[in-house]
Amino acid sequence: MRSHSRWLCGIVRQLSCWLLMLLIAGQTVYANTEAPTKSLTIKSSNTTTAISNSSTTTLATPTSPYIEEEHALTISTATTTTRADRYRRQAEEDQVDRCRLFVEGDPTKNELYSPEYPNLYPKNINCTRVITAPKGQIIRLDFRNSFNIEAKEECKFDFLEIRDGQYGFSTLIGKYCGTDFPPEITSKERYLWLHFHSDDTIEYTGFSAVFEFLDRNREAPSTDLNCTIEKDGYEGFINSTDVPAEIREQVIRDKIALDCIWRIQVKDNWKIFLKFLDFHLSKPNDCETNFLDIFPEQTVMPLRVKNFCGSAGESITAESNILHMRFYAEQSAINSTFAILYTAFRDRGSGTCTEDEYDCEDATCISSDLKCNDRDNCKFRFDEEKCSNETPGQSEHVVIIIIVFGLILGGMFITFIVNCVRKIIRDQKIIREHIRESKESKLDEMGRNSKARSRENISRQKHSQTSLQILDDVSNRYYREAVPMSTQPSKADFKEKEHSILRRNPDMTQTSLCGGIDGDDAESSSTTTATHEMMTKAAIATAPVNACDMGCQTR
Repeated sequence: MRSHSRWLCGIVRQLSCWLLMLLIAGQTVYANTEAPTKSLTIKSSNTTTAISNSSTTTLATPTSPYIEEEHALTISTATTTTRADRYRRQAEEDQVDRCRLFVEGDPTKNELYSPEYPNLYPKNINCTRVITAPKGQIIRLDFRNSFNIEAKEECKFDFLEIRDGQYGFSTLIGKYCGTDFPPEITSKERYLWLHFHSDDTIEYTGFSAVFEFLDRNREAPSTDLNCTIEKDGYEGFINSTDVPAEIREQVIRDKIALDCIWRIQVKDNWKIFLKFLDFHLSKPNDCETNFLDIFPEQTVMPLRVKNFCGSAGESITAESNILHMRFYAEQSAINSTFAILYTAFRDRGSGTCTEDEYDCEDATCISSDLKCNDRDNCKFRFDEEKCSNETPGQSEHVVIIIIVFGLILGGMFITFIVNCVRKIIRDQKIIREHIRESKESKLDEMGRNSKARSRENISRQKHSQTSLQILDDVSNRYYREAVPMSTQPSKADFKEKEHSILRRNPDMTQTSLCGGIDGDDAESSSTTTATHEMMTKAAIATAPVNACDMGCQTR
């Protein structure tokens, strides 16, 4: 029984092992059908072997006939492209396949057909083709056998568009639909641009056409400049000076418009960022005379990204790895100038940038070679921060600039100091002059005041003399009234008394009532007054008592 149970357990383990291997194989097949670039890895604690096939799928299987429960099973997938990218590529491949009859046609017969001719053309299709003739020749296009495209006013739904040139912005020859054959079409130069479009509703049988090349009339000036400039790489410049000199000479000689296009192509799955460094049109805001147009991979007018015909340009981000820029200028505007920096970048999404890339910190990555190159390749200039790559020449220039700036600043400082000193000296002179004038004016005022006071003193002295004279007269009158004639001394006695008084007081002749008055008049007046006073005193002494009282009261 035990042997049977062991045998059954071994069979069960082998069956479980084979079932697990079948499950892994089915997963591998499913992964191959979904995405050939995926990898499937199964790890266990036992030794493993790797099986490789034409795809990048790797399968690791255990060598043991069974797998124990504690073995770890890990499945990891690394997808290099998203499902949306796969769908887009598949759609592009289908588009190319369906447009092959239109794009390639029959080169041996120089014929072209609508997609899937003579069957009905498919829905939702856009096919573009450029017919190019050898140099010195032009193209004649003729529609034959059948022409049947959905008819609608202005050919809104399905149509065949033909332009005289090699781009979707070239001169429009016509847009055709319905059942009427278009007229025979002859190009002016060696290019014809054709575009077929269908919507998602009704299909028809389409058309067939044949073209041939003819020698162009050499008398008429050629307008075919063939001015196409190719650009690539992680970064670069688009300048108006890129136009070859011979093309400019041809434009001036033949008096035709300058029409050039730049084609920029970068790595797959990368995008393009344009930044204007200079933009100056000779005829700004004249959008018919000069302008810049930005197109994606297809140069059709409905897909035009931006048109610049003013006085300023703005940054542009292209959503594909191919971008076209057209510059058009008539004779009066061929001297227009512009300079544009383009940078290739990759959207990192939620991932990270690789080692050979630089993270611009805005969910984009650029080449690591663009860091610190003195050009703003990141949108926010993060690639030029924290850079110390100054060359010795730049350092010398910085030193020279600092020295010159120091000399200029020193000269300005010295000039300022000299001007300040001059101003201080001038102000001191002005102040001294004002002080002198003020002193002189005060002295003049003091002189005038002293003269006025002198005149006032003289007038006061005269007034005092008059008052004394009046008192003397009044006193004499009282004396005469009070003293009887009999008792009055004679004139001789009076004079004798006067002389006696003068002899006793010899200093009276030199006494003055006002010591500040000089001159003979003042001395005589004071002497006379003193004499009168002494005589009055003598008279009072000799007069009776009543007379003395009257004299005292009078005085």
